[in-house]
Amino acid sequence: MFKQSGKSGKNTIRKLKLKNFALVKLPDSFKEDTWKTLLDAVKAIHAQKPVDTTLEILYQNVQRLCSQGAAQEVYEKLVSELSTHLRNISVNLVTHTTAEPRQFLSLLDSIWTSHCDHMILIRGIFLFMDRSYALPTAGIEPIWELGLSLLRTHVILNVLPTTSRALLQAIARERGGEQTNKSRLQRLVKMLIALDLYKGAYFEDALLSDTMDHFTLESKQNLESVEAAAYLMYAERRLAEEADRAATYFDIATQKSLLDIVERCIVTTHMDHVLRSGYVHAGWHSVSAGAKLWTVSMSLPVCNILVLQVQNNIVVGVLSVCVLLSTECALVTT
Repeated sequence: MFKQSGKSGKNTIRKLKLKNFALVKLPDSFKEDTWKTLLDAVKAIHAQKPVDTTLEILYQNVQRLCSQGAAQEVYEKLVSELSTHLRNISVNLVTHTTAEPRQFLSLLDSIWTSHCDHMILIRGIFLFMDRSYALPTAGIEPIWELGLSLLRTHVILNVLPTTSRALLQAIARERGGEQTNKSRLQRLVKMLIALDLYKGAYFEDALLSDTMDHFTLESKQNLESVEAAAYLMYAERRLAEEADRAATYFDIATQKSLLDIVERCIVTTHMDHVLRSGYVHAGWHSVSAGAKLWTVSMSLPVCNILVLQVQNNIVVGVLSVCVLLSTECALVTT
């Protein structure tokens, strides 16, 4: 109720009456015609062509359809169109599974990037339906999650072994010193995470297994070909590189497992041999203080090192560091 002044100057009260709006009777072909307009827009987006109808009109068309109780029907038609489009993509992608791995990853990256761009535009058109029907309805996926689910089912699962193998090969090449497309590799690993195709046997298990095989062989080769001080510098550099790689590409839960494997392969497994090989030579002074501290912290217990000192006097340098650590003194090298 609102107050207004009367002619007499006195305040009078007027009642505001609200009446229900009568439903506008729409033409019989309204649903079909409106859906065709929406379908043409979706097809244009997938074909990366200009959309003839403005986003405002498309949004209003979706709103009108939902207001007429057609939200479920529109959602199901959208699912059907997205599925058809992705099945066609899958057919083309499968034919490239025998291509050179870098070419395959390039195509897959293009598909993933385009899919994300397309779904952002499509969700903008169907935003009213997404909020009024998909989000509040149990068992109905919101449009963005729907797009991920359909991509997973119709495309990526069909090429997952090839995808995992190509990604692992790219990581191996990078570990071997080759230049790789870091952004592409990062996007595709994040794609697997987004599609719930990363954990366990999908990708992560093979990644950790390949990591162990790679550094088991590489550390053994380096141990046989370089002196102890050079091996320490190699190990320090490799751990830093792998930590950066893990943080750039992989899920946070994978990072710890992967770095534990690298430390075990490079450090723990060979530390007894490195200690026995001795450090009292010019090369020891070229090793960084961080590498020396890390060496002791990752090596045998202090009591074992003491035994080594009695048996072989060449590890006095390591023994002196252990004494300093035990008294919490600053690291001093001699």
